[in-house]
Amino acid sequence: MFAKSFADVNIGEPLVYVNSLVNVGVAVNQDSFSRLYHIGTGTAWTIQLRKAPKVIFE
Repeated sequence: MFAKSFADVNIGEPLVYVNSLVNVGVAVNQDSFSRLYHIGTGTAWTIQLRKAPKVIFE
């Protein structure tokens, strides 16, 4: 979920946000995104964003 702040999501939920350096960040509210999703850090990492398919509930 894209959020303006950590307060926009429940504890333990992942979010995508714009940080204080105006960079896109990924996090888990009050937890470690890198530990939960088994990822590291570095300049070679990329994030690919795409529009989710439209879901129609009947």
